This record gives sequence, C-alpha cells and structure tokens, in this order.
Amino acid sequence: MKRRYLWFPLLILIFILAQALPALCENGDAPYAGPVLVFQAPRDAELTSTESSVDSYFQTLYCPGLTETIMSGAFTSAEAAEDKLVSLFGEAASSAAVSDALDAVAGYSARWTSFTAGSGENIAVVNAVVVYGPRTFVFAAVVPQSVYRGDDNGESWSDEIYNQIMSLDLFDPDAKLVIAMEDEDSAAFSKPAANVVIDEEAGAFLLTALSDLTSVRLVNVRADEKGQLSAGDTLGEWASLKAGQSLRVQAYFPEIIPTLAIEYTTAEGESCLRFITDSKLDGTPMLIKE
Repeated sequence: MKRRYLWFPLLILIFILAQALPALCENGDAPYAGPVLVFQAPRDAELTSTESSVDSYFQTLYCPGLTETIMSGAFTSAEAAEDKLVSLFGEAASSAAVSDALDAVAGYSARWTSFTAGSGENIAVVNAVVVYGPRTFVFAAVVPQSVYRGDDNGESWSDEIYNQIMSLDLFDPDAKLVIAMEDEDSAAFSKPAANVVIDEEAGAFLLTALSDLTSVRLVNVRADEKGQLSAGDTLGEWASLKAGQSLRVQAYFPEIIPTLAIEYTTAEGESCLRFITDSKLDGTPMLIKE
C-alpha cells in the first residue's frame, strides 16, 4: 500500500533532527550516528527518555493533549527489536494480528500490529510498527483505550495514530539532499529555486538541500555494456543550492534502471552522484549512491 506523503511537516522534523542528533546520548552514552525513524508527532510532544549506543537508540515521547506515549528506536537485529516490544508489552506484542494497511516504509518491508496491554483501568491500545531496513526500526504509539476508541462525546484519536504511522520515514543524518513527492502542503509552502520539466504529464518531486551545495547538475543516466551506471548529459545546472532550497522536477520514475541522477559538491568538498528512483514496494522516491 502506498503511503500518503506528509512532506512539509516531516521536512521540518528532519531539519530539527539534523541539529538534535548529537544530543541523542545522555549520561555518557555513546552517540548514535545511523539512520533514524522520523514521523509526524503532536505539537506538544515532549522527549522524556533516551538511550543510545554506537549502533542503536531508543527514545520515548509523551504527548499530554492526546495522553499518548510514543516510543521509537533502531536496533541491530529484528530479534532485538521484537524482544524490546515483548519486554514492554508482553506476549501480546508478538502474537497480535498484522494489519494489511501498511506493507513498507521508505521502501523497506514493514509490519504493523495493534493490540491491548495492561489491565483494569490501565488498559491501553498499542499500535506498533517494525521496519526491516538498514537497522530494524520500531515505532509504538500507546494511548488509553477510552481515548483511542472514543469517549461519550464520540471523540476518538485513532485517525491521529493512523496519520502518525502513515508519516513514518527514515532519515540518514549524513544526508545532504532529500527527495520527496510534491503534495498540497509542499506546493503551497515551498518556493523552488528552479523548475525542471522533463515529462509534462508526470507528477513532480522536490530535491531539497539540507546543507549548502555547489556545482549541482541534474543529468540523465548512461549504462555501459557491463550495466555500470554513470552520469550522462546535463538537463539542468546550478552554481549553488542553499540549505532549504529545492529543485522541482517533473518526471516519471523508471520501472527498473534509473534514468535520472543528480550531482553535487558538499561544503566539505566531496563530489557526490545520486541516482533518482523509487521504491517498488511503496513508491517512496529514493536517492541511491553510485
């Protein structure tokens, strides 16, 4: 199932994470420097705890308005991630039925389960997602059952949880450039530095710089007789792209082999080439290293 792109609020969260990641360690814990799971959180979300190691992290947010607790993290293996859920919520976490409303996040297979935990007046509904990516990532939203399923006034927050789960994405803290499909929010709020039309009937995507870039080129892709891909002819060229600026590109994604790529030089002088494609699982646009 393809996810809805909540691009604009998610990009804001990515910028915040890019600055906050060095603080993911507390009390002398080793800093985590790998990919992180990002999502659209309520405005009143407060970070209440963080654990970090070189190759994993786990954090907890509390949202007073929704009385929701959000847990998320990265683990070195699927077993470690699933053991964490069982340690938090018991065997219900491993025996719950899998929803068919989500099959992938950022092009990696994902499993969404929903179950209850606790007893008596403390019963809560837990929605847990495990993403099997470059790490195994976990997201868990915990809401009191009465709130989740609705009170006497008919107010329910199940849709809010659904939106949070649909906004799940992965962010590489070393990324200098991100790609996302243009949606109503990004079209209304962003002012692209350039607009490149390759296919007039295709949807548009945005290439957004997370730091200052120079010598930026949008190119087509060549393949040699061995199938090795390289940069081809220039389709657009810009001397620089400042942090927060975007290139709007209107083009179709290839069925198999990438047909477009972007070249750029980072502030550190590193020359990079990224092939533009999309995930065949959930349609997520992706930048692939050469």
